[in-house]
Amino acid sequence: MTPQRNLALRTLVVIPALNEEPNLGPTVAELAAVVPRGDILVVDDGSADGTIAAARALGLAVASHAVNLGAGGGAQTGFFYARLHGYEAAVQHDADGQHDPAFIPVLVAALAAGEADVAIGSRYLRRGGYRSGFLRRAGIWFFSLVTSVLAGQRFTDVTSGQRAFNRRAMDMLARNFPTEYPDAEAVLAMKKSGLRVREIAVTMRPRRFGQSKTTALRTLSYPAKSLVAVLVEALRRGLRP
Repeated sequence: MTPQRNLALRTLVVIPALNEEPNLGPTVAELAAVVPRGDILVVDDGSADGTIAAARALGLAVASHAVNLGAGGGAQTGFFYARLHGYEAAVQHDADGQHDPAFIPVLVAALAAGEADVAIGSRYLRRGGYRSGFLRRAGIWFFSLVTSVLAGQRFTDVTSGQRAFNRRAMDMLARNFPTEYPDAEAVLAMKKSGLRVREIAVTMRPRRFGQSKTTALRTLSYPAKSLVAVLVEALRRGLRP
């Protein structure tokens, strides 16, 4: 395995992928500036297209779910793999091309410096860059606010698909990671477990190909369902504003 590039810790990049065949090639090509292909794991989450074949053709390690488990299940599979192979950090990096790999060393550096156990890339800590549609932005703002109140710490982008986790965080989340609504709920779980969670400014771009999994119907139904999950998580763990 070739040495990693520009990273303070030995890092595995985990790409959760559901029907992302056309996006994998460009995403991996960009990631090559940060990590060798041998340090990239594609977690196929029950894709119906050629995602698995595309990942293998690129020379990547692949973990495949027989059925769709959601983003939380994909991340958890990545944590198990990273721990098994002795990685010091794992970076969740969505396959759709919206996240810039140039920020991965910045997130990992925060872990290496002991500033955080989890570093979340936030698109809302700096001006400029891509912004999603109004309804989605409103949902992100709402759940970031709810999470901030319940966790006692300000968060601006709890739905970010670019996050870095150190070994301590991986050990905890491999055992207990919310699967259906893993965004705000996972942040609350991490805070309650004593993990240090920090947001770092990143920029995002529009999706390269295909459609977002967040349909109009899901945009409307997700907030209510997710709010229930967040409140249940808060009550179960004894969190108080």
